[in-house]
Amino acid sequence: MASAGFVKDKTSLLMKIEGTSGDAEALTSTHHDIKFFDVTVNPEIESYAQEFASGRHSKGRAIMGKRKVTFTAKAALLTSANTGIEPAIGKAWRACGLANSGSGQQVYKPNAANDAVTATIWAVLWPTSGTTAVIVKGRGCMGNCVITMDSLGAPLVATFTFTGALYGIVDEASPPAFGTPNTGYAPGTVSSVIEYDSDAQQVNKFSLDFGNTVELDVDPANSTGYAAAYISKRNPKLSLGTKAKLLSGNDHYDRWVTGTEAAFKLATAKNNHALLYEIGAPKAQIVSMPLASGGELWNWEQTFELHENAGNDEFSIIMDD
Repeated sequence: MASAGFVKDKTSLLMKIEGTSGDAEALTSTHHDIKFFDVTVNPEIESYAQEFASGRHSKGRAIMGKRKVTFTAKAALLTSANTGIEPAIGKAWRACGLANSGSGQQVYKPNAANDAVTATIWAVLWPTSGTTAVIVKGRGCMGNCVITMDSLGAPLVATFTFTGALYGIVDEASPPAFGTPNTGYAPGTVSSVIEYDSDAQQVNKFSLDFGNTVELDVDPANSTGYAAAYISKRNPKLSLGTKAKLLSGNDHYDRWVTGTEAAFKLATAKNNHALLYEIGAPKAQIVSMPLASGGELWNWEQTFELHENAGNDEFSIIMDD
């Protein structure tokens, strides 16, 4: 009898922030709480060919080296049930080097002190029939996040890429089921407030790239060859598709040519929901601005570099009421 297959769209991720960076955590249904979708999993093991001059172009058995795994997934920016409660997606942002400094508001900002806040991540490949799944296990994982609004009205969606040490691929007869997902909502982007330099902007698309470069710290004493991942560099960028209008009163060209640093804000609408998200940057500087077609109208395809104001504050993500 043929064994069950595994459906890609059913693949789910579990995640827990590690108490000690690189030490794998035991995951349960409690850690199966972010509504990830479009999950991909890429386990990799280095191999070193044993070549020798035999007159036959032959090779001996390869030596297997370091083991790593990359997980990618998307998640809508869902709110938590109430102000003062971290949304489930918050732990994924913390594994991308952000710190949550909120008590009532949940306020996430990049913080260099969090460059080694790692997570254990499991990808569960669910079968077409039966209950036994395959689990791909990563520890010491850190990542990057890009938050996008593909068109006005679409929800804000975070795309994550996490890299860590591959410490197992196993069959599991009783995999952790979906546990306590967010009960909140994805606030709408229609009726949002979008401003740059205190001027309202007509924006049809948006993205915020945290700009993290993630490296793996090698450890010859570890069976995977890696201790854990860490963030070695951060270069956050903001991208907007902004309707081209008369420059009087909203002069993007002058801002561009003079190197203006100005505040950016995108505040979602509640749309009858209890909470909203606000994404901000205190000093956003236009570094490129080609014209592109936005339907039948011209858009400025703007790219901004994001600079610090007081330090560890190049951008912020706030969940508020």
